[in-house]
Amino acid sequence: ADTVLGLLQNQRKGVYAWCGIARAAFVFDEIHAYDETMFGLLLRFLASLPGLPVLLMTASLPKHRLRALREVCSRHRGQELAELFGPSELERLPRYRLARTNELPWAEVCQELAAGGKVLWVSNTVDRCRNLASQAAEQGLAPLVYHSRFRYLDRVRRHECVIKAFRSEAAALAFTTQVAEMSLDLSATLLVSDLAPVPSLIQRLGRLNRYASPARPQPPGRGLFVDPPHPLPYAEGDLQAARGWLAGVGTDPCSQEDLAAAWRHEESVAPLPVMSNWLDGGFATSVGDVREASPGITILLPEDVASIASGELAWEAAALPMPRPPEDWVSWPRIRHLPVPPGGVVEYDAEKGARWRKR
Repeated sequence: ADTVLGLLQNQRKGVYAWCGIARAAFVFDEIHAYDETMFGLLLRFLASLPGLPVLLMTASLPKHRLRALREVCSRHRGQELAELFGPSELERLPRYRLARTNELPWAEVCQELAAGGKVLWVSNTVDRCRNLASQAAEQGLAPLVYHSRFRYLDRVRRHECVIKAFRSEAAALAFTTQVAEMSLDLSATLLVSDLAPVPSLIQRLGRLNRYASPARPQPPGRGLFVDPPHPLPYAEGDLQAARGWLAGVGTDPCSQEDLAAAWRHEESVAPLPVMSNWLDGGFATSVGDVREASPGITILLPEDVASIASGELAWEAAALPMPRPPEDWVSWPRIRHLPVPPGGVVEYDAEKGARWRKR
């Protein structure tokens, strides 16, 4: 999605891929999780390239966004938006039981693990994820850690390790971040999550009691939601809306349909297609953003440089995404256009991930 919609903002990957994009069909998945900028670019893509076939997928969608999609299809594509629904018997299956808690639910976690359960704990930030995993280890538990700040090759291994643990017969405990919201095919018996925007919470609940079906009904999985110490990377308004949503869902067993029905979005004005640097910029070729994200950087660790130079290690496999870097990063040497920080600047562990070392 970032590459395709990046075309509209003059981003290099999208522009280079234009010849392929112009002949392709598209599946945009999890569109409810797009922020306002990204969703506006999706609307602009649909409006400006009406000859390209597109399938949009979502677990649930606010009414104002659905109205915007219908308007774009009618006005710019000359047809009504075709809306397909999932099996109603699955959407109405009671698979969750939700609650809020003011304390970290260590007792519930230990009880679930003692019964052989699978516990997924989702934090809003990498630092909180790592800190909670450390607390679990201090209590004698065996936590797995999985988030975005791993070298690519290590992230693949962590992903496989978490999936394998949750598919085994033994108890499992994993601490993750937003990476658990998509493309993580596992089923937990207990979900612990920081409060987050409603679309994120619905996505996280998709990892709870995931394989229940009318043919194989399961007791509702428990979802416990904790107020984080600060709202970042979200806004306090997002968390307040999530509190109201949870109150609307209640504590009785609920279904996917119930989660969607309780989602009441205050915004009544449908979003509009946003300006495209590629289409509206004229002779200027400035690069625009696709997401409303905080700045980050992709680096290579200094200990990987020799292996990359010898060809033993592919630079793509060693690439490490990090948050905002120290101010002197512009002076760091580069390998394959990626900055290489001096030794000691990054604290890295193949099982816990990376963080900037405090200076």
